[in-house]
Amino acid sequence: MPGGTFQMGTDEELIGNAFEGKGSQPIHTVTLSGFWMGKYEVTIGQFNRYAAEVGLTNHPLKDFFISEGYKDNYPFGSNWFLAMDYANWAGLTLPTEAQWEYAATGGDGRRYPWGNEWDPTRCRNAASVENRRPAEVGSFPSGVSPFGMHDMAGNAWEWCRDWLARYPSEPQTDPFVSKISPSKIMRGGGSNALPQQCHCAIRGLNGIYSGSPNTGFRLASR
Repeated sequence: MPGGTFQMGTDEELIGNAFEGKGSQPIHTVTLSGFWMGKYEVTIGQFNRYAAEVGLTNHPLKDFFISEGYKDNYPFGSNWFLAMDYANWAGLTLPTEAQWEYAATGGDGRRYPWGNEWDPTRCRNAASVENRRPAEVGSFPSGVSPFGMHDMAGNAWEWCRDWLARYPSEPQTDPFVSKISPSKIMRGGGSNALPQQCHCAIRGLNGIYSGSPNTGFRLASR
């Protein structure tokens, strides 16, 4: 990802957004240094390789994935701790939410990775077939972001490194919220997401021990 300056957030009140729909306000200027980021969400197959190498014999959703027939190329459903353990093993980390939003929008403030108009055929969402489960990663090439990132709308909520906090109004450079709060940030919406929950600026939140098949992650450089 090339570095750049963009306007982060939206003035829209979004269903499911943090702080009673207003969590993406105010819009504020953010400057990012260049960074690397995963083109796809981490898959079940990739996580299983990690689990075998480190001797992790069980995780909260292992039996569920097997019983429900989830394929290796589905996004791995994870709590925040497992996501960070995997990232550390890979020599990487989770993206900050500023990095995530920049990668999703290309820095131009669009609502969805593909543009400003909602199109349910471009991502796994509540209008999709079999919407109770995510799709295999990369199943919606028409929904990629300007930087070529797949599945940044719908499919699986994605963990970020940041703890939840209200946005500042002043400009920021490479922001990261390290102050501990009750929740970590998730981005992007899940496989049963409504259109507003697929907005690039939506800020989901969850406790660090909570995970589900709709809660995945992708990696970024440290």
